[in-house]
Amino acid sequence: MDALQHEKDHSVAIVASSILDAGLETLIREKIKVQRPKVLEQFFAERGVISDFYSRIVVAQAFGIITTPIADELHAIRAVRNVFAHAKISVSFDSKEIANEVKSTDMVALLTTLKDGPKIELSNKAWFLLAVRIMLIVFKILKDSNKTAYDAIGEVLQNRK
Repeated sequence: MDALQHEKDHSVAIVASSILDAGLETLIREKIKVQRPKVLEQFFAERGVISDFYSRIVVAQAFGIITTPIADELHAIRAVRNVFAHAKISVSFDSKEIANEVKSTDMVALLTTLKDGPKIELSNKAWFLLAVRIMLIVFKILKDSNKTAYDAIGEVLQNRK
């Protein structure tokens, strides 16, 4: 991931999103228990039920593997990737549509509006990469916790009381 920050915007959007997509697939594979491993492989195979990023996000959310806010962040990252992947003209992270999508994510909005502490100023590309990194960390925590996202959040909130 570190090497991506020096790559062209198009490569950053596609590769970082692919890394995140693979991370979500790994998380789903870890959380879904099946009697026959071949069935799980069919889920992810070409034309399988969860063979694309969008379907993985929806299924992970539906089964409580990720929360709705996490799903929303993933959909925003996916939307940025799709603009780069399907653009008929040259686009960059500074293009209006992409910049708006990156800045509208809850994660970026939260980090840019913190009242205490230093103001964080990053390029749109850096914000995008930061969002992807945070999601990968969240996936690792969820994978290692052996709980659903909702259970993990509930436990954190219970311990704060």
